[in-house]
Amino acid sequence: MKGRSSSLSIVFFLWGFTGVVFASSGGVPQKEIGGYQQEKGVVKEEKTQKPSSFSQEVKRKEKTKPLKAEPLLDKEAKKRNELIRNKKVFLNNSRWSIEVMPLKGGRKSSDYIIFKDLKIGIESLLDKGFSYTNYTLSLKDNGSMVIETMQTSSKGRVVFIRAEISSDGKSLRGVMSFPEGATPEDYSFFSKAKELLR
Repeated sequence: MKGRSSSLSIVFFLWGFTGVVFASSGGVPQKEIGGYQQEKGVVKEEKTQKPSSFSQEVKRKEKTKPLKAEPLLDKEAKKRNELIRNKKVFLNNSRWSIEVMPLKGGRKSSDYIIFKDLKIGIESLLDKGFSYTNYTLSLKDNGSMVIETMQTSSKGRVVFIRAEISSDGKSLRGVMSFPEGATPEDYSFFSKAKELLR
């Protein structure tokens, strides 16, 4: 019994001594509680958690992952451009008989819009020094075609033309504007007939 109590007193002495050593060094033994640490009776969350090699690999792959939206956009743009080319070919070598009316009022007149060599011309303007010009064609959601162009005559006169052709390609209407001169002139027009040129 005497030997046992002396060994117990040694254990208590050592236990007390280690506590003094930790206390004097400013450190207190820490205990892990799940993912947290307990220090001086306060529970703190561990802030230094290293990402796993799996998450690092995922992030690396995300950075080097090629974008797939661009090829889809290119495909859609190519498809639309091809459709516009086909519409221009459809209009090529056609002549539309139109009725022209001044927007400010006045006498009606007849004229022709001609699509030739993938360009556009208006017969009465060709006689006044204007020439066939390129035009832009855009498509509306309802399938109709919008044509826009600007022409300049040999004398420097300018005309803007905007026309809309129905989705079935059978009717046309639009506006011609001469912005220069003492009094700007604006005309509306619509088609009466369409014929193919040979």
